[in-house]
Amino acid sequence: MSKRPILASTVLLMAILVALRLPVSAGKPRAAEAITLDFDTAAVGELPAGFSIAVTGAGGKAFWSVVEDSTAPNRGKALAQTSTEKTSYRFPLCVYDELMTTEVAVSVWFKPIGGMMDQAAGRVARYRDKDNYYIVRANAIEDNVRFYKVERCERRQPAGINVKVLSGQ
Repeated sequence: MSKRPILASTVLLMAILVALRLPVSAGKPRAAEAITLDFDTAAVGELPAGFSIAVTGAGGKAFWSVVEDSTAPNRGKALAQTSTEKTSYRFPLCVYDELMTTEVAVSVWFKPIGGMMDQAAGRVARYRDKDNYYIVRANAIEDNVRFYKVERCERRQPAGINVKVLSGQ
């Protein structure tokens, strides 16, 4: 497990597209339905409805809020993580609490825009709590995509690939 400082990592989540297969009804599978979570109607400076904030590891509270960004789809709003905490081994999370399903496909648009040690964003799956989940994370400073299993606050990396991740785009 790597423990190193995470300094002021800032990322914008532009929109989240979730395609979910609804439960079987009367023995027949139901077709997949797509829902889009965007931040177009959310108030700038606020956490969107249905989301909660958590932090894996040490340090203070994470800060997530809707910001204006002209590069974001639709009405130019995005969800930003803007914490400036300098504590080592700290991973801010923003969790969408409104959806629980067993079958899902998720697409996320993100733009890493700041951070000295990390400029990273990812998708969390099988989230139980802030210390138990899986994550696929892309990091623009390290130019990699990693898959981690977080269990009892300990992060293990079963897989990963080195690939260019563009900052600010």
